[in-house]
Amino acid sequence: MIMREIVHTCSNAHIARAALASIGGDFARDVAAAARRRDIPAGVLVANIVKNFSRRAADEEWEAADQATRGADQPILSGLRFILKSGLRREDKGLS
Repeated sequence: MIMREIVHTCSNAHIARAALASIGGDFARDVAAAARRRDIPAGVLVANIVKNFSRRAADEEWEAADQATRGADQPILSGLRFILKSGLRREDKGLS
């Protein structure tokens, strides 16, 4: 259920940007830097990664993302962080 909420809300670039800001810290700065390298706004990058995850992730990736939300203080942000890490790794390997 939480993963569905992440995909539904964070596929919107404005909400994705706000969620990234809520994560904050070095992670948010790294994602923003990745967006700058691609010459797109951070919210657009986050939304694109979330959409790609929802279309292409294998069952094991969905389960791992779901696991990342369990017991977390902020499960939606934890799940989003997992999706972003996974998506950026895929892009770095040219798999997106």
